[in-house]
Amino acid sequence: MDTQRRFEGPDLESLLAQVQRELGSEASILEANKLRTGGLGGFFARERFEVIASPNGTTSEAEP
Repeated sequence: MDTQRRFEGPDLESLLAQVQRELGSEASILEANKLRTGGLGGFFARERFEVIASPNGTTSEAEP
C-alpha cells in the first residue's frame, strides 16, 4: 500500500503546515522540490513547491 502523499502550493511554509495538519506531527518529509511552470524560454515562469510526505515516518519501500 502506497502511503506517500504529494502536496503542491505557492510557498513551502504553508505546505509544511498542511502536511502537519493532514498527516500529523509524526509525518516524514521524503522530498521537497521547487518547480517552475509556464513562461517562455525560462522567463516569466511561476515558482511552485512540491512536498512528498509519508505519515508516521513510514515509507512505501520494503524494509529488510
